[in-house]
Order: sequence, then structure tokens, then C-alpha cells
Amino acid sequence: MKNIECKIVSKKKYYSHQKISMKFEIINNTGQDVYIYKWGTPLEGIMTDCLTVKNSKGKKIEYDGLFIYREKPDKKAFLFLKNGKKSINEIEISGAYNVSSGNKYSVECNSRNIMVFSAVDMKIDDFKKRKMPSSLKTVIENTPAVFEVVKKGKKKQTIGENFRKEEKNKFAKKKSDRGLESVKEPTFEGGTDEQHEITLRAHRIALDFCENVLLNFANDELYNIWFGAHTDSRFQLVKSNFTKIKEGLEQTQFNYYMTGQNCIAGMVAVTYKGATQIGLCDLFWERSDEERAAALLHEHSHASAWTLDYVYGSESCEQLAIDRPDDAIKNADNYEFYVEDTQIPA
Repeated sequence: MKNIECKIVSKKKYYSHQKISMKFEIINNTGQDVYIYKWGTPLEGIMTDCLTVKNSKGKKIEYDGLFIYREKPDKKAFLFLKNGKKSINEIEISGAYNVSSGNKYSVECNSRNIMVFSAVDMKIDDFKKRKMPSSLKTVIENTPAVFEVVKKGKKKQTIGENFRKEEKNKFAKKKSDRGLESVKEPTFEGGTDEQHEITLRAHRIALDFCENVLLNFANDELYNIWFGAHTDSRFQLVKSNFTKIKEGLEQTQFNYYMTGQNCIAGMVAVTYKGATQIGLCDLFWERSDEERAAALLHEHSHASAWTLDYVYGSESCEQLAIDRPDDAIKNADNYEFYVEDTQIPA
């Protein structure tokens, strides 16, 4: 059968105090040379929620790694794979998934994230416009791995756990030091005075966006475009998430760091679940004030509402709302595009 085969190869047993590494193999059985989009897959390591990890009871282990916001993919974002060939790379899952609790687990690739393009038809310039070209309709065959984690020594923490612990120590304040102001202005680490002013302005605009969204939130055409067919439960969840984002912008003192930590080429910003820190990368500064505010809202949706990154780009987000509205209401880019459509003049 013509397909793309994704295989996770692991040891049978790991110890909880060690890094849990395994191999990811992807094999091209499509009958033609292809390009495979690496973002959102294990081809770039564990930089996104690219795996489905479950314990022995079938409970899904939630992703707790970095949430990165990026755009303008170039050739490095694609893997060229000849027909009949495979690519192998090592992935370390314990930094992003809490599998250190002494249990048996299964892990497989999120096949819905695998996008395959004909090497003949591929036009990378389409991606630079955040426009997804038509992908091949091919079967993704998943071969999962099953492994056991044995408790031994100090528990290996995820990236999210480490950052939350670090920032709790770094930004801990006594109640008497918190002040009585209704809006907590952000703090800054690294960067220039001008960048601090730009970021503060974007932060305030993002808060205005949230307030306006909540004031006028309705089941209308734009809601349906970005969040899918209306149900009361989905509508209330989206409203609740915008409320959490607003409260985070307003009531939590966030720290924006401009040190380059966790930033790589093509990135706009980075954060993690439950964060009070957001890293700003090179592409953040290339945007207008309103676009920067929308980008901050995207990151705050991860930090305060624990949204995910299922897909990026307007066309993919619109399609997600049609095909999988339950995922669209959890996807950070859908919130950003809704805000851009409702709050930024055309």
C-alpha cells in the first residue's frame, strides 16, 4: 500500500531520573519523491505537541513543553525524502511529556500533523505567505512504541515544570509588595528602552482587544469561521478562554524577556502553559503595533488559557474550524485570527 510510515522505536524499560529518548522513523512508500513539512512533527525533535502519549489506563499525557509561535517557513522547514527512503532522528520525550511516574506508556506520532507534498508540485513560497498548498492525499501508517518507566531517584521534570518552578522562585513577591493597582504592568528582561515601550504598547492593545471581544462576543459569521458550528458548550469555552486571557493581561504581572533564550530562526515568540514569562524573538519586531498585540494575545492564550498549537495559518485554521471545531476552540492561532478579523481594521 502506498503510504507514509511513521514509527517510534524505544527501549522496553527506562528509569524515571534519566532522559527518556527514542528514535522516530519516517518512511516514504508513496511511489514518488516528496517534501514533508517538519513543523509540528518529531522531525524537528519535540518542539511541539507532536506525539500521542498514553499510560496503561489509556489516559492521554498532556504536552508540557514550549509553545513556540513562528512564521515564514523556508526550505529548512521541509524534509526532502526520496521514494522508498527513510529518515531517522532521536527524540527526547521526557522534557515535554510527564512519563516519569512509574508506569507503562504507549507513544505514537500525531499523524494528523504530517503534511506531505509532491516534490514536483511543491512551492515553498506559498508557505512564506502562511498559505498552505494542497498536500497529497496519502495514508499515514503509525507504528507506536510501548515502554515502561521504573521509578528511580529524583523525578525527571518537564520543560514546563522546570520553568514554572524557576519563575516561581524568580518572581515571588510578598503580598505587601504586590500593590493595589487594578492593572499589573509587565516587566522586561533584556532588550532596549524602545523595545520595552513597543512591548508595553502591544500589551495594552492586547488587553483592549480582549475587552472589546468580550463586550461584543456573539454567535455570528466570524465566530463560525474561526471556531466552527455553534454549540453552547463550545461558545462558552471560547468566551471563558478570552476571559482568562483578559484576566492574565490585567491581573498577572508578566515578564517579557528579549534575551534570545529559546528563540530560533523564524520564531515570533515563545512561552509555556501556566507561564508568567513570554520570550520575544526577532520576527516580533517586524510587525505593526496591532499585529504585535495579536501575537501577544496568541502567547497569552497558551499561558493563561492553556490553548494548544494544532495548526498555523489562516487557511488551516479555517479548515480546522470546519472539520474539527472541538480542536479549533483550543487552537491559539484561531483566537489570534478571530481577534485580527474583529479588532484590526482591514
